[in-house]
Amino acid sequence: MMARYLPLLVVLVAWEVAARCRVIDAAFVSSPSEVLRSMALWYGSGRILPQLAATLGEIAVGASLSFLVGVALGLLIGWYRPVSDTASPVLFFLDAVPVVAIAPMAVLVIGIGPWIAVLLVFLLTVLPITFSVAAGVRTVPAALLRMGIHFGASDRQLFRTIVLPAIAPYIFGALRGNIGRALAGALVGEWLGSHRGLGSMMFDAAGVFEVRSVYVGALSVVIISLLASAAITAAEHRLCRWRPA
Repeated sequence: MMARYLPLLVVLVAWEVAARCRVIDAAFVSSPSEVLRSMALWYGSGRILPQLAATLGEIAVGASLSFLVGVALGLLIGWYRPVSDTASPVLFFLDAVPVVAIAPMAVLVIGIGPWIAVLLVFLLTVLPITFSVAAGVRTVPAALLRMGIHFGASDRQLFRTIVLPAIAPYIFGALRGNIGRALAGALVGEWLGSHRGLGSMMFDAAGVFEVRSVYVGALSVVIISLLASAAITAAEHRLCRWRPA
């Protein structure tokens, strides 16, 4: 088990030794011990808590909206062929547009504030969920659908009892893949138009060469990502216990 983390440990030790021996300039890259000390100060004093709360709030709102819209749209596209024929070309075009490139335009439209981060989180995560759900609907065994129709099930009943359980792994897979996208959207949105959040904190710290504070923000983002991934995996194991191991 420990062998998995050996490369990371080697990198950290080499980084620490290089910083202490002045092989690298600690003023620009700091050292692991200094980063941990700075992190203890940020968290111990509670200074980072408002920044964490702002970033997590933006991600929660944006990701929740993208989940609701993405699942609903994916179900419609995967189930109804006319909807798929009409919406798919538009969605593929939108997917090809780099969201970060249009972020400055979003600032002009909705102004400066936390909603720019919420918007970017939504735009970066809604299409992957939509495509994943649509693909999952198309893989639902036809025999199960015919059985449900044979017993008089409506489309709503088919969705609830057959389709949704069958596509649950696709939804959880999309959620795991969206963790990085959501964090990127929140950080970029905070850099562009917010005075709170981890992104704003890191941007301000970099502007005054507070390297350790930048690393504290980056490490906090990594921790959020790992915890979110673990939570999604645990929820998948709990809700998809019917799947064969």
